[in-house]
Formats: sequence, C-alpha cells, structure tokens
Amino acid sequence: MKQCPAVKVRLIAWQLEQTIDEMPLFVMRLGEFSSILDEKLDFGTFKFCFVVGATLIVSTAQQRDGQLVPDDS
Repeated sequence: MKQCPAVKVRLIAWQLEQTIDEMPLFVMRLGEFSSILDEKLDFGTFKFCFVVGATLIVSTAQQRDGQLVPDDS
C-alpha cells in the first residue's frame, strides 16, 4: 500500500517525537550502566570485554551480509 507524502511526513514527525521523548530516560539508564561498569570492572577487564564483544558483533554482521572479510593479521 502506497502512502501519500503527507502521511509519511506525519509518521516521521511522530517517530521523531517519540524518540525525543524517550531520550532523557535513555541517557539516565546509560549513566546508571556506566556507573555499574565502573564499580564492577577495572579498565583492563572492560577493554578486553569490549574488544571481544565488538569483534563478535562485526563478525556476525559480516556473516549475515555474506561479506565475510578475511583478517589481514
């Protein structure tokens, strides 16, 4: 079903309004999460976990897209 431009604009405006309304809560939760990480992990452990998690995400995304790129190292 094709939507007219006015409906699309209203839908985008509504989605932006929802996102803007939820932003303060997201920032607050992100701050809480950051505080918890600071209490539980030292920097070396955090860095290791971050690198492992980021590598897993990139690998999964590349496999999903069928663009598995060999590692140059």
